[in-house]
Amino acid sequence: MLEEGVKLGLKGIKIHPLIEKIPANDREKVYPLMEAAQHHGLVVLFHCGLGDFASPKRLGEVARDFPKLTLIMGHSGLVEGVREVIELAKKYKNVYMDSSGVGWLPFFCESIVWAGADRVMYGSDHPFNPMDWEIQKIVKHAQGHLKLKIEDLRNIMGGNIKRLLKMD
Repeated sequence: MLEEGVKLGLKGIKIHPLIEKIPANDREKVYPLMEAAQHHGLVVLFHCGLGDFASPKRLGEVARDFPKLTLIMGHSGLVEGVREVIELAKKYKNVYMDSSGVGWLPFFCESIVWAGADRVMYGSDHPFNPMDWEIQKIVKHAQGHLKLKIEDLRNIMGGNIKRLLKMD
């Protein structure tokens, strides 16, 4: 199915270990998919946080084992895992974070400062979080606190994902 998707222009896939009831680093079921995604240059977005199967530790193992695979840690680990995800992004150049669901603004600002504006991107998780909250978190609150350069703000709001999906 993945091969057919690639022929049709597939750019990435999302994996939600909690819903799919499988650990993110499962070598039998997930790793073959990661091998294929890496081979085809796909971006993989993992739900990250709220449970052991989607823990930053497990996703860090995937990042380590597939260094040429672009991984987005959805929700940046939420609240409990944000700092661990930041450390993984500093350690592995193939790790990126999104803003969706990161409810505590200081943690979101830390992700931009510590991992870099080129490693963080807007995410909405719509319909679970209102899109305007997620946008305001970045363009009003984080921007107001960090005084981001306009280019960094552009990258976070869309430039980074366009670059990763090779849409420029």
